[in-house]
Amino acid sequence: MKITQFQAPMVLGVAFVLCAARSLAQDATPPLSSRPSSEGSLFVHVPADVREPGLDLRLDGNPLPSAQWGTRLRISSGPHVLEARAPAFAPQIVHITVTGADRNDSVTLEPLSAPPPESASSPPAPAGHLLSDARPDRSRQPLRTLSFVVGGAGVVGLGVGTAFGILSAQKKSDADMQCHLNVAGKSLCSAQGVSLGSDAIDAGNVSTGAFVVGAAGMAGAVVLWIVSSRRVAPGSSAWQLAPAIGLSAGTLSLKGTW
Repeated sequence: MKITQFQAPMVLGVAFVLCAARSLAQDATPPLSSRPSSEGSLFVHVPADVREPGLDLRLDGNPLPSAQWGTRLRISSGPHVLEARAPAFAPQIVHITVTGADRNDSVTLEPLSAPPPESASSPPAPAGHLLSDARPDRSRQPLRTLSFVVGGAGVVGLGVGTAFGILSAQKKSDADMQCHLNVAGKSLCSAQGVSLGSDAIDAGNVSTGAFVVGAAGMAGAVVLWIVSSRRVAPGSSAWQLAPAIGLSAGTLSLKGTW
């Protein structure tokens, strides 16, 4: 190829530019020995007292075969995690920082320790016992019903006693109006006054009896209510309701132990 006198300066200029660019690139590139390395090395030492049956080593979550135990591994520099696990032992986790290829980093595993003991807890209560406590005691339902009945009878007795007490007072007042004192100081009453006085006494007796029955009924209702609401162990309570009827009167007795 023949280069004319006009093309020669251009070719020389291009060659000069290429040589200058190559020289600058060589100056900007550091030698291989001065380049920072992203790789490092790690020696994993696994003593004999650590090699329990079923020992599993993992480096950064990846399995580490036993063939690589006790050898120097080429890994990236930076933080790493070494895990050692074996059945019936607590896991051992070691955090490692690999600095670079110019340093020989190593790690030695410690003997594995037993797992921490589980906290002692009280045994669960039998299911039947829990159910018996949670469910209402239906065997005491008659006692509660009886407490309402006895309480109602007590209220009626108090009401009857009050009514006959008022009636007795009125008849006593009417009887006094039919009586007067004689010269000797004795009370003389008409036939109507005597009858009213007798009625007043009868009404007073009925009032007294009704008050006694009413008070007993209220007290019995309170006792029955407390007993029916109280929790006791099965088989520890016994109740007996015994009626007794005679020629002159009838009684109803309630006996219980708790």
